[in-house]
Amino acid sequence: MILNVTVPKEKVHILDMLKKAAEETSKTEGELILEALENYLLQFKPDELGKFKLGKNEYDREDLYRYKLDNDFL
Repeated sequence: MILNVTVPKEKVHILDMLKKAAEETSKTEGELILEALENYLLQFKPDELGKFKLGKNEYDREDLYRYKLDNDFL
């Protein structure tokens, strides 16, 4: 599985931190991301994550990308 993440410009420094942590731990960046995500999600009960509508959305792809461009996401 491939996970693509949009990183806002003000959070780009986290990618530098990730690269440094990967070098220091000899783990891949992907391994570190999955470990962090797992640790984060284990703090919550499934009910606290909320429910998501999987059907037709009120937004289309053009609206979503326009929002990202208008709000300085990379």
